[in-house]
Amino acid sequence: MAWGAYRGTLGRLVRAAKYRPSTALLRALGSRLGAHAGDRWGDFCQLATIVPVPPDAHRQRRRGVDHTALLATAVAAALPQPRPLVRALRRNRATRPQSLVPSARREANLRGAFDLNGPGGGRLASRILLVDDVSTSGATLRACRATLLAGGAVEVRAAVVARAR
Repeated sequence: MAWGAYRGTLGRLVRAAKYRPSTALLRALGSRLGAHAGDRWGDFCQLATIVPVPPDAHRQRRRGVDHTALLATAVAAALPQPRPLVRALRRNRATRPQSLVPSARREANLRGAFDLNGPGGGRLASRILLVDDVSTSGATLRACRATLLAGGAVEVRAAVVARAR
């Protein structure tokens, strides 16, 4: 589920929040996404654990902030019944930015790039709301979802601020 399209004003806001990180802007976008997810999936969201898509460590250090964790924190707080945020995923290797990879090769770029976080992978909630900033091909969300399902989650839904079409 996407709050909007990755173009125009929303596209500019998402790029600004990601590449010139603003905590206030990330929180505002996350709050809107959380309200939208709550309206659309109210019953699911009342029971879900919120999980951010982990950024590449190198890009996170360069930006100085984990933008998806800030988005996800705001999503969790904005739901009709606030939900816990759990960093259940981690990247186990660097990947090329998906925007630089042809869509036909994006799945391969991410194959095996995510693991469960914590000793032994930890115990997952049965319902997870996966949060990211943008979805283009959906490869990142599918890779994260597969890791979460393999780790014991029963249902994983994804919410993004914007979807590229």
